[in-house]
Amino acid sequence: MCGPSFFSFFLYAHRYKNIVGFDISKEQIDISKSLFRKHGFEKARFFVSDVEKIRLPEEYADFVFVTTSLHHLSDMIDAVKEIKRILKRNHYFVAFEPNPLNPYSWYHHWTERRTGKASVNEKLQTPNKIKDTF
Repeated sequence: MCGPSFFSFFLYAHRYKNIVGFDISKEQIDISKSLFRKHGFEKARFFVSDVEKIRLPEEYADFVFVTTSLHHLSDMIDAVKEIKRILKRNHYFVAFEPNPLNPYSWYHHWTERRTGKASVNEKLQTPNKIKDTF
């Protein structure tokens, strides 16, 4: 769920060196690897994985950052269980998602649906919905 890893790149460049990213898309992982390699950031690891079966041990991560992915899931419950499994107890989860309560996000999503650019599985989630799911 790292996509092209722009946020991971920012975190790595600003002191966080143990970056592990995954995405269901091999193309996005290839972009991530290339970006990090191009700038000499060799310690970051990226791999293809489904969010419902993340290939990491329990309580592995100090921080899980999900970027614009949760609204593509038909059911967040299994993804949330898996994220919680890999997250260390009392550590941090941050979701960066389009917020339907923000007029710009709502309009952008509405426009994309009307023009056929939005994928059929997109369902914007409010911050409270995401929080309640966790």
